[in-house]
Amino acid sequence: MHFGEPIDDDRLAALLRPGESIATVLTADAYGAGEGDVLLGRALAGVPRGRYTLVGAIGHDFYEGERGGDHRQPRPRPQRP
Repeated sequence: MHFGEPIDDDRLAALLRPGESIATVLTADAYGAGEGDVLLGRALAGVPRGRYTLVGAIGHDFYEGERGGDHRQPRPRPQRP
């Protein structure tokens, strides 16, 4: 994921896999520009869905490096259809 000490994908997936000491997993497409989600999917394979909580985060447009508006302003709420 380009941060910290390099480890192979299999080791990282094993570390992310929910178990006795990990019950909540946080992900965002900002982690590895989406590659974190792919790896997390591998880590969650075979784990019963009721055994962990998955939290997804969203934010600004980091793909293009744009952050619109005044940083001090509250984020706009999504519009309902």
